[in-house]
Amino acid sequence: MSLVWQVLSILMLSDYIPGSKTSILEEAFNRNLLGAFLLANVLTGLVNFSVDTLSASSVTALFVLVLYASALSTLVGIVDFCGIRLKFW
Repeated sequence: MSLVWQVLSILMLSDYIPGSKTSILEEAFNRNLLGAFLLANVLTGLVNFSVDTLSASSVTALFVLVLYASALSTLVGIVDFCGIRLKFW
């Protein structure tokens, strides 16, 4: 588990290297921030309705978080790939 945190911290620190490019997923989120925010709120509501979060074990909570992040990233990527944008300006 500590190796995962080391890799994540190195990847986060690599953002501070000048000239580094943003990832495709970051660009997808940046192009449709309002849609990603609304989708995240809907997914949060679904998690709160379907899982008893106060009595969930650590493994269950980690599984829910990974599934939540994966679903949000996948859906935002698909929406960006299809060219759908939710902007009013």
